[in-house]
Order: sequence, then C-alpha cells, then structure tokens
Amino acid sequence: MSINIKNATGSTTLVSTSGTNDTVTLPSAAGTLLNTDGDGSSLTSLTGSQVDGGEVTAKAWLSLNGATFGINDSYNVSSVTDEAVGQYQVNFTTALDSANYAATLISDNSHPSQWVVTLTTAKYNIRLYNGSAFSDAVLVNSAVFGG
Repeated sequence: MSINIKNATGSTTLVSTSGTNDTVTLPSAAGTLLNTDGDGSSLTSLTGSQVDGGEVTAKAWLSLNGATFGINDSYNVSSVTDEAVGQYQVNFTTALDSANYAATLISDNSHPSQWVVTLTTAKYNIRLYNGSAFSDAVLVNSAVFGG
C-alpha cells in the first residue's frame, strides 16, 4: 500500500507499507490522528484528548540520575527538587487538568520499595527506599498518564 501526503506547504510525501496487516497513522492538519488498518478498508479518527496528551500519550515523563541529581531527559517537567535522600519532587511545566492521574515509577534494583505520593495538578513526589532507609538511585524513570 502507498499513500501520498500533502503537507502544509503543498509538498508530497510518499509512505509505503509492505505487510498485509500494516497500520499507518498520520496527523491531519486539524490535529486529528488518522489511522487506517492494513487493507485500507477503514479509517479511524482520534481527536481531542485521545491525541493531545490524553489517554494515549504521557502527559509528562522523566529520566533522572538521583545519585548525581541530574535530569537526563524529560517532557513537561520544569524541575525536580531534591527534598532529602531518596525523596524527590517532580514539578510540571504545564499543570495537569486534574490530580486524578497515574504516575508510574521504576528505579534501579537496589530499591525494592518505591512509590509516588502527593499528586497535585502542579507536581508529585517520588520516594525510594532500599529496605532499611531512604536512598538515592542512579536510575529513576517516571511517566504520568491521565489527569
């Protein structure tokens, strides 16, 4: 299957797929996500919160080195506050619509207890515990969905 796409400047891009069940997903000019199944027999439009950071994409994410306290990379995170050993506050660049979101967390394997607390529209807090005390981790990754 081949698809010709005209962008905002009128240039044409060719997208080709070769399998029988390929999926092609394209953003429309209006910000609508257009998705066609492999045989091209149906076209699905996803709009609004389904596309723009709603239920499909992370509203924020973070990769942090807690040992040297440096942000490796992030999205919609303005800063991280080092509150104490093994305790961080993640601050959003753009506030979320509600505090009813899921914040995931994973750190290196020396921290069997790890959790998020105090979810607000502006920030949330991370706690890392190594079994006997709070402690910093070299690798701290977190993502936020919903809200």
